[in-house]
Amino acid sequence: MRKNKFLFLILFSSQVFAQDCGEIKEGEEKRLDRENLSLSQAKVQDQDGIGSCYANSASLLLQSVLPGNPEVSYLQLALNYGENEHAKVQRRDGKLRVINREKTADDKVKESLLFEGGFICDTINHAKSTGGVCARSEVALEQMMIADDAGIYRDDSWKQLDILKKVSQYYDGVLQNFQNKSLPEVKKEKKKGQVGFLASLFGSNQKNPDEETSKTRVEEERYNNFRNAMLNLIKSKEKEFENSACLKPNTDNVADVTKNLILKTEKMLNNSKTKKSDQLQLQLFNIYVGKRSKHTFNNNEIYVGIDPGFKNKMEMQYLKMLNSPTPPKSGVDAYKSLLAKSYDMDPKFLDKLMGQLSPDDIRKLETDYARYVKKEEVDCGNVKKLDYITDEAGLIKDAMNDDCLKLYVGLVKDFREMVVGLDKFNFRNVNTMNDFLENLLGLKYDDAMMKMLAPTCTANKKIKIPDNINCEHTNIDFPESAKSDPLLEAVFMGETKAKFKQEFSSAIKGNKPIGLSLCTVFFEKNKDSFYNKSGVCDPEKKHGFHAVTMMGYKCQAGKMKYLIQNSWGDWAAASDKFDSEYGKAWMSEEDLAKNVYRYDQIK
Repeated sequence: MRKNKFLFLILFSSQVFAQDCGEIKEGEEKRLDRENLSLSQAKVQDQDGIGSCYANSASLLLQSVLPGNPEVSYLQLALNYGENEHAKVQRRDGKLRVINREKTADDKVKESLLFEGGFICDTINHAKSTGGVCARSEVALEQMMIADDAGIYRDDSWKQLDILKKVSQYYDGVLQNFQNKSLPEVKKEKKKGQVGFLASLFGSNQKNPDEETSKTRVEEERYNNFRNAMLNLIKSKEKEFENSACLKPNTDNVADVTKNLILKTEKMLNNSKTKKSDQLQLQLFNIYVGKRSKHTFNNNEIYVGIDPGFKNKMEMQYLKMLNSPTPPKSGVDAYKSLLAKSYDMDPKFLDKLMGQLSPDDIRKLETDYARYVKKEEVDCGNVKKLDYITDEAGLIKDAMNDDCLKLYVGLVKDFREMVVGLDKFNFRNVNTMNDFLENLLGLKYDDAMMKMLAPTCTANKKIKIPDNINCEHTNIDFPESAKSDPLLEAVFMGETKAKFKQEFSSAIKGNKPIGLSLCTVFFEKNKDSFYNKSGVCDPEKKHGFHAVTMMGYKCQAGKMKYLIQNSWGDWAAASDKFDSEYGKAWMSEEDLAKNVYRYDQIK
């Protein structure tokens, strides 16, 4: 019997484990990011330190099947999932905070956002049941992290994570100070046996509706007093602050552009393909423009300094140039002349450097040009109204002298921190901020976050998900009996690779990608992993569970390979192990069969 089993397994594994691609011909390659296919316009995303990989993948799956293949917001998908999954569990357990804070082994506090971690199909199904999803174009913060030409230069500073934490922290503060103000509305009718508002949310056993209703009214009154005090203070002081600030010469824009350029030149300098002559120019440029300090991480931000002496000289010359009787033809020309006069730079290299300016850099330079040369106000009022909130001499100072606001100084500071992050990356309009304050009462976490991150994405503008779009997942289960039996392990590998080949190639031919959930240990050079067998992702905790998107396949040397798009930006580390390109890598069927524990697809 043992001999027959042995022969059967050999015959079976020799068929399933054959060194060919079956019906897929050698050299055949199909990928959905090619012209006229469903993901031809899909950009490489950058989750930027937040645990939204499942939502990043869900956004691509949706983009592939929605009419017109629109880009959808992964942030909105993640927030919606967090509100419908993680939040209800926290609230059921009586927890108010939306940022999880846990102490690590070395007694440090680890923070994670409410929506970090989830599943692809679950995310799509939640969005489908809650009215649809915002377009990516509505979320400036997300746009910033996706395309090189979307505005802000992308680096490794995790700005997106920092901003999301600040908004969540303010929402947390409202919950702490006013208990239920941002939780879902629950009917507060006085019916016999009905529990109170807070008890309905948190599973309390209290059964005194009159007492709970009274408590709710007190909390509403306290929140309204706080809100009105904030709005009245901002309204009474912002005009005074605006009038004085708009008269002052301002060189923040040219300083920001220069900092961005320093970061970009540093990236060019570290690129092995950069010519030696250009490397020398870059080194000189960095030394001259600023005494670049070593990168120090503070709240997940990288600070790059410009030498104060040169900064003052540069800015004075910049303003003098813009206010001269014969100014340059544009803001970009003014900045180019500034660099040329400040430093004897090779003209060809200067042109290359100017080519590194992003659209947002150019917008800032042209804004200055419109203000100083064309004498336009360029919406200075709204900008400076927000500056009243962010300036240390503005809102915080005045709040300390307000009878109501001084009771909530911590919350006012959280509010300021939120605006400091958002006004640069999301909006420059105080009306949006006032609207957020006025309408925060009763907003759920995801609605409150989107109110700040995408204020124009109203319910009527969301992309609806048709009823015929259904997402299903498949789990990969390694047999317990195969853990100590090499032949059964070989059978598992053969069957799994055959299943991947059939389902993955069928999906790609149908113009649909597949979301993969996996353990990432094998991403690292010289590292192997067999998560499906061991059940342990990474004992060293350098890697973890992750979601990516499979959007292509090919047959190479008799083996299947699959094109994976990641959500880590350019993902330069992939080139150490895989045949890779910007944000994507070709992965072997062997690695995926060992480490993909679930895959999701839209049928």
